[in-house]
Amino acid sequence: MPATTTQPDTNLYGRNIDNANLTSFNLTGAVLIEANARGTVFYRTNLTEADMEDADLTGADLRDAKLVSANVCGVCFDGADLDGADFTDAIYNAETVWPEGFSPSAAGAVLVF
Repeated sequence: MPATTTQPDTNLYGRNIDNANLTSFNLTGAVLIEANARGTVFYRTNLTEADMEDADLTGADLRDAKLVSANVCGVCFDGADLDGADFTDAIYNAETVWPEGFSPSAAGAVLVF
């Protein structure tokens, strides 16, 4: 397993990080609001308390990622691999797009209005 890379106070607001490899990064509290992260690999990445509102994660790899208490309102996860992702207490809204067959509530996410 690769060493965990810590990125404190990461601000990726509106950035284009399509197809990046962020495997095993520590992005706790990161700001990814309106970021484009299509096809990005977040495998085993810690995104606890990250603010990802309105980000585009189409086709991203979030296997075994930790999104505890993250804000995923309006995030597009279309085609993303969320196998084993932990969404405990993450918040989402009606605009959040999930992969077909994925149950956000079963993964621990909470619907807000």
